[in-house]
Amino acid sequence: MRCAVKIFLVFQGIIYMVIVSSDAWNYLTADWSNGIKLFSVFICFMYLLLTFNRKSSGFDHLLMTAVIAVTFLADAILLFTDWLSVGVVVFILVQVLYAYRISLFGQIRSHYRIYIGASVTIVLGSLLIWKGTVIITAVLLYGVLFLMNLWTLMIVQTKLRRSLMLFKIGFVLFLICDINVLFFNLLPNYGISNLFYDFTRVSMWFFYLPAQVLLSLSAVTKNPKFRLR
Repeated sequence: MRCAVKIFLVFQGIIYMVIVSSDAWNYLTADWSNGIKLFSVFICFMYLLLTFNRKSSGFDHLLMTAVIAVTFLADAILLFTDWLSVGVVVFILVQVLYAYRISLFGQIRSHYRIYIGASVTIVLGSLLIWKGTVIITAVLLYGVLFLMNLWTLMIVQTKLRRSLMLFKIGFVLFLICDINVLFFNLLPNYGISNLFYDFTRVSMWFFYLPAQVLLSLSAVTKNPKFRLR
């Protein structure tokens, strides 16, 4: 298992340097750059899939494999299609799965927060519908779920300290990435300097890939409470 982790980290480290340097200096075409980015998420999925053992792996390991698979689908849509709304909706599903995972970690029932968040966002979306779009509602819902998950995660207490710490750090990096995504999409509309715009463009995957790597490594590999039945 330790050998698999080392190989995974070295491989992702190489890909990470290619992605960040490519975003900074634009020496790869968009298709190549996006392909490598998507491949890095696929590696996270393969790491979880190949290290899964039905007899010893916990349910959390299986759950994280599913989460990264859905994340891969969302990234594929956003990187290679114009279906922005669909991509955000798939990422909403990712947050729903994370909400379920957090409830298992903390042995708490956080599902009601999902419904409250969804209801509040739908109301806000309805108020904006006369001058807004589907994407506004989707982004609002995603943001509400993300922040609620982050808040719940930060107050969770568990004996699985290593997994929880990796989970928390990965989730915070995920948030920083999304903040940069928001700025990246809003800045062109406000005439902000190209320097800040380029900074947000590079920062997205600067934080996103480490987030996915840490979230993948946070999967609980052995624990009776997460054991498959």
